[in-house]
Amino acid sequence: MRSARFRYSASLQEIKADSKRNLSGEQLALISTCDWVNKAENLMFTGPTGGGKSHLALAIGHQCC
Repeated sequence: MRSARFRYSASLQEIKADSKRNLSGEQLALISTCDWVNKAENLMFTGPTGGGKSHLALAIGHQCC
């Protein structure tokens, strides 16, 4: 966790699956397992400013650590 140097703490439990964000509960559940890390797969977030992309990335980072 130290070497990741996260800017702040975030949790996937705080993230709400929402159609406005184009994020389903199923997608969030798959991401939260972190199996994609072991498979050397990538995630990419797109969306408008203030949409929560950084917060989601930090929450995923904490989950995977």
